[in-house]
Parts: sequence; C-alpha cells; structure tokens
Amino acid sequence: MTYDPIFWNHYMDQNFSKINKKIRNYFPNDTDLAEEAISFTLERISAKLKQYDPKKWKSPDAYIFACIPWEIKHFKEKYFGRFRPPKSLVKMNNLLWIETYRLLCINKMSENEIIEYLKTNSMIRIKIEKIEEAITVVKEKYPNCIKELKEISDADDNNFTNNSDTKNPETEVIDHQVKMFIQMITSNDQSYIPQNIPVFKMIHKIAKKIKPEHKTFLRLIFENGLNRREAGEKLGWNADQSNGVYRRLMEKLAPLKTYLKDLFED
Repeated sequence: MTYDPIFWNHYMDQNFSKINKKIRNYFPNDTDLAEEAISFTLERISAKLKQYDPKKWKSPDAYIFACIPWEIKHFKEKYFGRFRPPKSLVKMNNLLWIETYRLLCINKMSENEIIEYLKTNSMIRIKIEKIEEAITVVKEKYPNCIKELKEISDADDNNFTNNSDTKNPETEVIDHQVKMFIQMITSNDQSYIPQNIPVFKMIHKIAKKIKPEHKTFLRLIFENGLNRREAGEKLGWNADQSNGVYRRLMEKLAPLKTYLKDLFED
C-alpha cells in the first residue's frame, strides 16, 4: 500500500473523536494540557502516516494505536523534561518498580493496562504476581502521584486493536526496559544516575565505551523514531554501515539484557 493522502484524510476525519478521546485520557485533569497534547500528537502522527506498512501492521487502527503512546511520551518529555524517577525509588534498585512508576504515575495507565503492557512489550516473561506487587509498592510509597489518577476503561479502546503490535514502529524488537537504559546511556547529563548500584555502574561503564557519534545514532532511533537507515543517513552512513554500527551497539548492551533476565525471569 503506497501512501494515499485521500484515504488517510478520510480515516483521520472518521476516527478523530476516538483518537481525541484516547489522547485526553492521558491528561484527565488538565484540559489545556490535553489540547496541547492533541495538537502535538496529531501533527506527529500525520507526519508518520507515510511510514505505515500493511505487511507489518494488522490495520491502520493498530498502527495509530501504537503511535499515540509513543508521541505522548515525546510530548511529556518536551513539556515536563525527560523522565527521571524519584531518587528514593532508584535507590531501591528494582527496575520493575521504576518502570511501573513511569507507567502508573507518568503515563497514567490503569492497573490492567500496565499488566497487559508489561506482558506484551517485555522481551522476558514477568510473573503477573510480580507486576501486581510492583503496582502495590508504587501506590503505597507514592500516593500523591496517583491521587487523581483516572482509570481508563477497556471500553475506551473498543475501536482499536490492543495486541503485540502496540510497540513503537521501527523499534519493536527492543523492550522498554532497555530503551530506558539507552536513554540514560545517551544522556549528556548523567549526574542524576547513581554510581553505587550495580546496574547503574554498568550503565556508566557502557556509556564511556560509546562514541558521541554513536550516541547520536541511538538518540535518532530511540528518541526521534527514525529507523536505522534514516538515522545512519543523517550521519552520512550507508545502510551496511548503519546496520553494522547498530549490531555492535546492541552487543555492548547485551549485559543489560542479561541483567534483566536474571532479575525478572521465572
């Protein structure tokens, strides 16, 4: 399917209310912020419509549904700054709790959505009991962050397909925990990352081994949403060079994946 502006204009017009409602659910108590988020997200999604590939996605709905949370993440980073978990939470050295905090307190997901998201988007198996425990811990330790949390009912998503396709286009093979590490590794400011906890020591060690140009390459992919070829072109590389650099970078990140498996796997 080649890009068809007539089809997409009709699709966006027909589905505007559903998309609008989905975005508003991220900001249930701030109408003005929701309006800004809608404008920002719709503009970014419209620019991505040419990337839709029916061979990769079950339907246009599935593609749009995947784009929305990714663009909301970009909007929140632009509006509030990059996500930094509370220092007290970081010191607990539990990555599942940190991720649960992000989903519950920043993304305002319901408990059912968090369970489904972590089951679907993680490259490793996480017991539901562990996820439920993480939710309980975050709610008890940080009650203010969820005090006004609005539960998003399943009915809100009746017109979308919520399945394994809800990962970010172009990076669906990388689980979100590793994306969080990549964000830390490529950050110009690492002063907020503690150095006395094993996994964060690992992050500092890996960050020192990655060239600035390669950090830019990772940011283009994981923050700007480009694929490997597009990110490589920005740096003057051909497709083979881009794939080679990406492969070597993923090898450098392998210890982090091993750490996650040891932490969460049955």
